[in-house]
Amino acid sequence: MTGTIALRHWHGPDHAAELTCVRTMLTDPEVRRWNPVVQLPDPDLPGAATAAAGAWLAKAAADERAWAITDPADDRLLGGITLRDASPLARAAAVGYWLLPDARGRGAAKLALRRVTELAFAEYGFHRVELGHMTGHAASCAIAVACGYLVEGTQRQSLPDASGTLHDLHLHARLATD
Repeated sequence: MTGTIALRHWHGPDHAAELTCVRTMLTDPEVRRWNPVVQLPDPDLPGAATAAAGAWLAKAAADERAWAITDPADDRLLGGITLRDASPLARAAAVGYWLLPDARGRGAAKLALRRVTELAFAEYGFHRVELGHMTGHAASCAIAVACGYLVEGTQRQSLPDASGTLHDLHLHARLATD
């Protein structure tokens, strides 16, 4: 990666490179550790990861606020980022992101988070964007802080892991006026 990223909408489950990327994400131990919503119903079932990746991609391709994070030099997939849980009344949304193992530690998440935060305020008209992560996820905390997301507090035992154990969540947020 050259210090830049590109965001583009997902093509969908018929796109072989995207299917491979999402299958890798769904089976990556680090993604699964920190993102309890990214779980396979039965990871030992043959084809489960491919079927789950296809379903995930179909949903992402239909979502105008879900983007693939790519290397602009060759469109290599690095991860994904989504604005979700939009509240028109509160003019707020949440942001979530993930990176493939070989894209971590290179600044791609910071670049993507900055870009999507700008879009949230300028294009979608949100006033507040929230970011939550398990308290033990130091890398995600550092990314949030580096992108101007202030720590607002800890939500105690609010995020379950794959086994159902509840973990504390750090809540960060940025306002359009920050």
